[in-house]
Amino acid sequence: MWHRFNPNPRGSSVGDCAVRAVAAATGRSWEQAYIALALTGYAIGDMPSANRTWGAYLQKQGYKRRMVEADCTTCYTVADFAREYPLGVYVLGCSGHVLTVIDGARLQRGRKTPMAEFLDKKSLALLLYMEKHNGKMNQHEVCLISGEDFSFNGQNRYIQNLKGRGLIDERRKEYIPDGVGGFLPSEYIYSLPLAGEAYLQELRADRENQILQAALDLLVSIFGQKF
Repeated sequence: MWHRFNPNPRGSSVGDCAVRAVAAATGRSWEQAYIALALTGYAIGDMPSANRTWGAYLQKQGYKRRMVEADCTTCYTVADFAREYPLGVYVLGCSGHVLTVIDGARLQRGRKTPMAEFLDKKSLALLLYMEKHNGKMNQHEVCLISGEDFSFNGQNRYIQNLKGRGLIDERRKEYIPDGVGGFLPSEYIYSLPLAGEAYLQELRADRENQILQAALDLLVSIFGQKF
């Protein structure tokens, strides 16, 4: 299944497939993705749309590069890839084109699809956990669910994805009791705003969307209880 996706602010199709693919994969706007690729290209001495440029940028965002393993490299299609990898976020470099596959949905130029099409199971699991726990979540719980630690500058790509979509709020908790009369270093606390609640309602209304069950299964596998 493919979905039309064109975040270009003027709705243009101007050879910006790398920008659109990176925007879809990272949850950033077209403008943010464009600037990020332009700066990366400047740093490595290549064009923003070059495979080397968007590949280097995505690696910094935590993505890993893999070659497609197929017996027939000329007959293996994007549709074949989407069927083989029904869950996850992938940026595919094809002959003269770049596109993003999210949970088996191929994003191409055209109108922007609903937000429900663009969330991976770990990001969705974070929202479901907050919904279950009075709309709150701490950094330890984020790491447990996402399977990814925060970087040295306090970033987690799943949290950044949700923040970029306006689906979570973030605030700093300055002092955390350590249980023995002292305090641990400050950390961030995350909460579920109205936009996040509305997103979950929208997702539940789509009975054909399989990512919801995948996220619930992930939470059960981590915590051993139904959500």
